Amino acid sequence: MGRNASPIRIERRKELMTEINDLRFYISALEALGDVQRISRVIDPNLEASAVTRRSTENGRPAPFFEHLSGVDEGFRMIGAPGALSSVPGYPLARVSLSLGLPYTTTTAELVEHLRQAGTKQLLPPRRVTADSAPCKQNILMGEEARLDRFPIPFVHQSDGGPYVNTWGVIVAQTPDGRWTNWSRHSTVSSRQLCAPRSWPPSPSWQATPVLPHRADCGAIDLWGATARRPAVQPA
Repeated sequence: MGRNASPIRIERRKELMTEINDLRFYISALEALGDVQRISRVIDPNLEASAVTRRSTENGRPAPFFEHLSGVDEGFRMIGAPGALSSVPGYPLARVSLSLGLPYTTTTAELVEHLRQAGTKQLLPPRRVTADSAPCKQNILMGEEARLDRFPIPFVHQSDGGPYVNTWGVIVAQTPDGRWTNWSRHSTVSSRQLCAPRSWPPSPSWQATPVLPHRADCGAIDLWGATARRPAVQPA
């Protein structure tokens, strides 16, 4: 079991795993496994949070949960590398498995098979909810209050172009004639009130895949989709 994990809590979480439908519940499930380490001292989102996250990941530690962040209002929190390898002994894929609604004991082969079968499943129809019951309507900011710089968006690396509000965004786009569907991964950099996707050509620290020329003749745009080799940090 993971650090500070209770067998009773773990069994309870095993019963509820398939019901994980938001980040808060997911973090609770990780905590039940001892795979979250809460950090109570004030952490700076500018480089410090990412440094702690990288150190934790490289040493196989629980995901760091930053409870107090400088430069933002009290109450904002952040979790580092929630989708990285787990610190639970014997179950390195526990975080990934839980995020997919699977038991934390899921093996690599079982995980691959689950993802393979997912492509054959019938799509779930959308479910309409009223505005007053929608979780995304719990907090509404209007006018001058609708600012991205009020959130603890981390500045991950000193060579980055800015704070990335999204580092795991996958864009699935089809060409106008439907002959090609392209998957690409983009980071999104933020300013005070705007955010825009950024993409890069390949460099020693990035893996990138271009839109190939044979796709351009059917309407594809020549962009670069890049995949970073560093852990992600996201607000919790």
